[in-house]
Amino acid sequence: MVLDEFFDYKPRRRRPQGVGKKGEGAWYSHSILELGETREQILENLKEQYPKWLTSWHITYLLNNKRKAKGLKNLAFGTVSGRLSELLGLDYVVMSNEDIELYDDETMSFCWPERPTWRISQKGIKYLEASK
Repeated sequence: MVLDEFFDYKPRRRRPQGVGKKGEGAWYSHSILELGETREQILENLKEQYPKWLTSWHITYLLNNKRKAKGLKNLAFGTVSGRLSELLGLDYVVMSNEDIELYDDETMSFCWPERPTWRISQKGIKYLEASK
């Protein structure tokens, strides 16, 4: 017996259809009311390195070095990558690579032609100055 005959199956999407495009930041970032400790630490690291463009791996490395000195647990790369996407949606950071390529026609998968780099925006700098 095939269960698909009995259920109206729709594949789960990662973001609601028609909301935002890849490279515009997290689609739910408008609902973030307050930045947490991790997001603020990322902004502070980017401000210290301004005007350099950093990869998310480099940001993770810098962040974990500071957290290790404070005796805090290391963050996974995916955690930092997700927070960067949220900050991009809030316009607190800028991403240099906005070009994407179609990776697979059948699954409609997209990929970055090269690794994106990040830097704090003027709005992010103003936020940090106002929060102190």
